[in-house]
Amino acid sequence: WLMDRLSVLTDGKGKVLYNKHEVIVVISSGRRDEDTDIKDVYETSDKIYAIILEFLKEISPNYSEFLNVGNSGIGVVIVPKNGDKDYGIQMFGQFLKEKRGITFDSKFSEIVVVGDNPQPGGNDHNFLNGAYGTPYNVGEYLADGKFPLNVYDQTGEKLLHAPGTIYLINELFNSID
Repeated sequence: WLMDRLSVLTDGKGKVLYNKHEVIVVISSGRRDEDTDIKDVYETSDKIYAIILEFLKEISPNYSEFLNVGNSGIGVVIVPKNGDKDYGIQMFGQFLKEKRGITFDSKFSEIVVVGDNPQPGGNDHNFLNGAYGTPYNVGEYLADGKFPLNVYDQTGEKLLHAPGTIYLINELFNSID
C-alpha cells in the first residue's frame, strides 16, 4: 500500500522506483533528456520532496529517527537510517581496518568523502555533515560551517561537480610522498 500511495501522491511529477536500486525508494522527477530544462527538473524534485515529507509525517511524526530522505535535485531518495552513505563510510573503514590493517580515528576522518548537495534536505546533507570521513562539497551550495569543506583552486575559484572532484583527487595524489 505504501508504494501505491507514493505513486498516487507523485502522479504526473515522477515515477516511483523500488526493487530497482539498493535503496528503499527512488522517486525520479521524470525525463532528463537534452530538451529538458534542468530548472524544471529541480522544481519538480522539490515538489516531490515536499510531498514525501508530508506523507511520511502523516505515517509517523518521528520518521526521521529511522529514515533519511534526500532531495538530489533530480529526484528523491528514501533510505533506512543505517543504509545511507555515512553507514557506507563506516563499513568501508571497518573493511580497510580488518582486511588491510589500516588504522583510523573513530570518525574515519582519514577517508575523504565528496558530494554536491549538502544543504538541509539535500541527498548529501547527512553524508557531508562531518560525522564520518572528511567531507568536501563540490556543489553550488556554499557551505559556511566547519563541514563540508568547499573545493577551491589555486586562484581561489570555487570548483563545482566533476571538475571539483577531479581537482581534489589530483591534489590529494600529488600531496602523497
